[in-house]
Amino acid sequence: MIVAKIELWPCGSYEDSYELGRVVIVNDGTGDKDFGNYNVRFHTGRSTDLLGVISKGRVKNFKRSLGVFNLLLKSLKGCKV
Repeated sequence: MIVAKIELWPCGSYEDSYELGRVVIVNDGTGDKDFGNYNVRFHTGRSTDLLGVISKGRVKNFKRSLGVFNLLLKSLKGCKV
């Protein structure tokens, strides 16, 4: 499972930072060593339970060699938030 946090740092201050949301990307186990299939959820705040989901979707046949940032980009494009 990959979790990407989106934080706001007011005036660049870590001490005053707070989390705006999370993207949770879960491998569904149906792929192979070269390609993967993923379920994606967008959550408000720090939530990762199903009650905080604002959008969800899937990424199918993702070429693993493209890396995590391409997976995140496909996840963002594949879900309507």
